[in-house]
Amino acid sequence: MKFAAGPPSQWQVTLRSGAVLTILADAYHEEDGEARFVIFMTASLEDFAELPVAGEVRGRTGVALPVIVARVPMSQAVDVQTL
Repeated sequence: MKFAAGPPSQWQVTLRSGAVLTILADAYHEEDGEARFVIFMTASLEDFAELPVAGEVRGRTGVALPVIVARVPMSQAVDVQTL
């Protein structure tokens, strides 16, 4: 497997409890009450068989699959920002 978008960005998620999470990901989006963080990867179909893949993105260099690396309930998140 390879990173499709280069090294991932660093995200900081502040929780209601005051805890701060640092997550390495290419992007995040909100879906079903969660902040879902993904890394875009290229690999064989066999490599992806056990991973939580969230769709696909077609680009100039082929297909990159967004693999979910973290899910945070939005009810617990106070702030999400990239560093």
